[in-house]
Amino acid sequence: MAPEEAKSQPLVMVNVYTRGVLSGKVRVGYAMRQLENFKKYEPGSPGRPRYIPLEPMPFNMHARIPGSVLMVIEHFTTDDVPRHNRRTVKPMVYIVRAYVFMARNIKVDTAGANLALRVACAGISKTTEPEFGQVRPMWMKPLELRVTLCSDHPKEPPTMEPITVTLLDSRTVLGVKADRDIGKTVCTYEYMRHKDNMGRWEPFRLKPQWVQLFGGNYGSVAMGEVLIGFELLHSKFRADLPAIQMWPVSEEEFNATKHFSKLKKATLHFSLYGLRDLIPMGGRSEEPLVSVRVKKFERPEGEEGAKRSKYYSMNFKYEKLVEEGQEDNKDDHLHKWKTDALGQQGCRNFEFFQVQKVNVMLPDKEILQPFIAIRVLEKPMELFHGTALHLKPFGDEGTLVGESRQSLNLLYPCTWYEGITDGQPYSYQENRIKRGVDRASRACASRTLYQEESAEERAKGLQAEKETRRQQQLEYMKSLISMEEEKAEKIDSRAMPLELRPYRATYNPNGYLPEVREPLRVREEHALNMERLSSFGKRFGERSNKDSDGSTGLRLRGKLEHSKQVHVFQPDFWYHNAPLMRNADIVDLSDETAPDWNFMHDKVFGFVKCVFKLMDGWEDLPQGDDDYEQKPTEESDDEDEPVAVKDVEPVVAQSPVDTGAGVGLLDDAAALANVRADARKRNKMDDTQSAVVTDEDLRHTLVPPCCSSPFTELM
Repeated sequence: MAPEEAKSQPLVMVNVYTRGVLSGKVRVGYAMRQLENFKKYEPGSPGRPRYIPLEPMPFNMHARIPGSVLMVIEHFTTDDVPRHNRRTVKPMVYIVRAYVFMARNIKVDTAGANLALRVACAGISKTTEPEFGQVRPMWMKPLELRVTLCSDHPKEPPTMEPITVTLLDSRTVLGVKADRDIGKTVCTYEYMRHKDNMGRWEPFRLKPQWVQLFGGNYGSVAMGEVLIGFELLHSKFRADLPAIQMWPVSEEEFNATKHFSKLKKATLHFSLYGLRDLIPMGGRSEEPLVSVRVKKFERPEGEEGAKRSKYYSMNFKYEKLVEEGQEDNKDDHLHKWKTDALGQQGCRNFEFFQVQKVNVMLPDKEILQPFIAIRVLEKPMELFHGTALHLKPFGDEGTLVGESRQSLNLLYPCTWYEGITDGQPYSYQENRIKRGVDRASRACASRTLYQEESAEERAKGLQAEKETRRQQQLEYMKSLISMEEEKAEKIDSRAMPLELRPYRATYNPNGYLPEVREPLRVREEHALNMERLSSFGKRFGERSNKDSDGSTGLRLRGKLEHSKQVHVFQPDFWYHNAPLMRNADIVDLSDETAPDWNFMHDKVFGFVKCVFKLMDGWEDLPQGDDDYEQKPTEESDDEDEPVAVKDVEPVVAQSPVDTGAGVGLLDDAAALANVRADARKRNKMDDTQSAVVTDEDLRHTLVPPCCSSPFTELM
């Protein structure tokens, strides 16, 4: 007897026992399933047998492949139904594809480990190539297992056996492989593609999942997570159904039927505030170096087999003064000091106050979770510096102090989300942006078991794919039949001439192009020679803490720069203290349940204070001359840096904006900066010639001589 409500129904428990000649009955495995997961009894339609994976007992936890039971379980409201005859099945050869992407949050020391992933099904197993010393190994490779399974019809899916996924440390001792299993999970996948009525294959949508791998003495400790997906097909259709390419490709090369993801251009802006509480590294106490790296999601080998660099990088070094600072000005000095923290004395602190940017290519699928790594290094040891015997005995890269990894998938430009455009205001698209961020967060969440897509979800996705195909076919058919385009009249019904209408090759060849359209600066007559200023609006201070026992003062717990109380500290940019660790994966700084890093003395080696953001598209990058400045990469711009104006930063105004300054518009400010730059050039060409910017220069630059105005007279 069981209630009809699924949540109230009891669990179905399957136990497997063994019995020896002299020993008693011993349980070797068990499985617990919900009653609703089994098929309901249908007269005349026998159920297909299924493999049920078993949970091993503690003494059998280190078995290479967990056991499973092939059985049929059906339920019905009465017990007077006849038993079905068994189905007639025969063995057939199938291909099981496992799309192995990467692993994360590995709970073992990865510095000296050769991490690989093994996939096993129906007695056949394959292993990826090991990745040495990687905190987050990326395999990005499909594994094909040729297995023999039983089925009652060649077009129907077979009785699928469980798929065992194991993360291991691949080792070789005296020429003998001695792999050590770290964690494993058992996955179930039973869907196989079919052909439609037109003889075309159903579209395959690769949907990988982050799945936890369990290990330990009782198999209950999460030892890591792996991103993996599966595909099942008949062996004779292997050539017709090639594997999906897992490495992201450029937008021009991307094909939704062949590739999983595409690369999009973005600019990473990085602001480094400083370093805090760096533990002392022996007798040397030089200024450290900071290296910022972003992992490339590209094939390691190029078109001709040449190896590519694995990271986009930026480099920072400590300076005594701010950029263009003066030695005699105390405010221009960057400080460094020592503190007692992290259980040690003499911890170093530095102020950097530097900003850089780098062009990157990131995948559009947030589930791949690109990340940024901030590495703090000691300066490499140099011998015989400045001589012909200059030598770096320990390599170009110094000793690693610590590293902080942070995720980038929640910082994607909002225009990358579906349905978001620049043409609409933020308030109109705020809910869509929040939903996009929420989808990105849920995509990277891990699961305890691999969950196959349900029949309803799969049917909904296939229907959307069919509708997309139909729309593409309609557009193609319309393109085959086109009417001869006529030429536009000189004046249309709105009295608009050809020059003020959009360009079309045949219809209006004299029209304007949208990308070169010039905005007209239209003003009222009385505002041509004046600027209208408005008074300042209301300004509000910090909120007072009304819950501070009658006092209006603010109450703070800990340091001000670490405070999470929104009514105490509300900066525009929060330079949060990110812990510097070794062989550690991504740290979520927004997690309130995380431990206090100031007391993790054996794991934390200092802190870095930084803020970064992503902008859509690539920007022009400045090229530095110093050895420790940003190194040009394949994606960086090799053009020379434009001449910069020291006193006033030139700004290109896209629209007339009132700056509130005496000059007036941003265009005028840029013109003033250009005049001063020309004066400096003349000063360099002729030292005897005066390079003072006169009122006449400004007058001819800001206002044409033919347009005398009160604004000109004031100058």
